[in-house]
Amino acid sequence: MVQHRGSLSRALDVLGLPVLVGLFGVTIGLGTLGRVWSGPTTLLSHLGGTGAAITSALLSVLVNNLPAASLLAARHPPHSAQLLVGLNLGPNLFVSGSLAWFLWIKVARVSGAQPSLRQASRLGLVIVPLSVAGALAALALCGSA
Repeated sequence: MVQHRGSLSRALDVLGLPVLVGLFGVTIGLGTLGRVWSGPTTLLSHLGGTGAAITSALLSVLVNNLPAASLLAARHPPHSAQLLVGLNLGPNLFVSGSLAWFLWIKVARVSGAQPSLRQASRLGLVIVPLSVAGALAALALCGSA
């Protein structure tokens, strides 16, 4: 836009404003739920560090990592370092996991590329468990587990 190669309406069209607004609404809703309901904090305290990482990774794929973080960290979460590992690495499992994936696909398609979601998800299914395990091992070695 600074170089006058596109318009604001085109940029908003590429970003998918309805999806962004919807994601914001889900984030606010789940964050509010997390503040008034102790269920997520109680669940995380019973799961341990590895369970917290796995749960947050899976929840990030289910509802996206921003709303998942709002729900799981609305109160002071137990196993916060492991929770962050799951929230940061877990979204790479599938396109629904993070806003970055969604924007990458939108921009790639607008640019004429046809990214393979199947291939990216297959890579995620291999890389995410390995990276989560490596991060949890590093936390254990540092005494944060």
